[in-house]
Amino acid sequence: MEQIFRIIILVIGTIGVINSFTTLMVSNGNLGTYLPAIIGFIFIGFSIFKPSIDKFVSQNIIFLYIRNIIYFGFIFFIITFIACTIFLHTRGTEEPPKNCDAIIVLGAGLNRSRVSTSLAYRLDKAFEYANENKNSIIIVSGGQGKGEERTESSAMKEYLINKGISEERIYEENKSTNTVENFTFSKNILDEIFNGNDYKTVYVTNDFHIFRAGLIAKKCGFTAYGLGAQSYKPLIFNFYIREYFSIIKFFIFDR
Repeated sequence: MEQIFRIIILVIGTIGVINSFTTLMVSNGNLGTYLPAIIGFIFIGFSIFKPSIDKFVSQNIIFLYIRNIIYFGFIFFIITFIACTIFLHTRGTEEPPKNCDAIIVLGAGLNRSRVSTSLAYRLDKAFEYANENKNSIIIVSGGQGKGEERTESSAMKEYLINKGISEERIYEENKSTNTVENFTFSKNILDEIFNGNDYKTVYVTNDFHIFRAGLIAKKCGFTAYGLGAQSYKPLIFNFYIREYFSIIKFFIFDR
């Protein structure tokens, strides 16, 4: 049983390290990118040195308690991460009602001046909904980030126009740098368009992000429904582990 436990820890750690390196090949480095590797190296080290750690802590009752707390924390993390992943995936597949008044497409980064794969998935999903609900206007939301040659909103608008969406249906929100600003600045635009009248909104993001984006939308005063686009498969583990910690942060600091 002890050997099996060490192998499981080693495998999980190795997956985390590999994920970070593969992510760096297709994405910019940030805390979310490095986090799987950080956790992975800790797991790998723990697996390799576990017999020495057990021998050392058995000689001191305080360290024994600390080790047991770490064990409990690890088990708690694995169980809650798996549960969170299943929950996020389920929420990301729900369908919004038809004929909502507006569609907000949340920005997801550019590759210099072109939309990233994740953002293209969001825009394709928004296009599908807009094509089936002709009266819905579209807000493309995203400012200019580091390494980007223009605002995300301008690239998003261009992408949708090239797919056949009328330019008159598209409004740009070009100042936001995060999800809170996406919704806050988009709401300012929509409040003006609808002149203070009530309106219903569909927000489009990748499936793993639907739940937290919905919490933020509600906090910003929206009546909003999520429409989940697929996620870029090579980065899927990175997305879910980053979202896991982002949700914890939201409930502790951002509610």
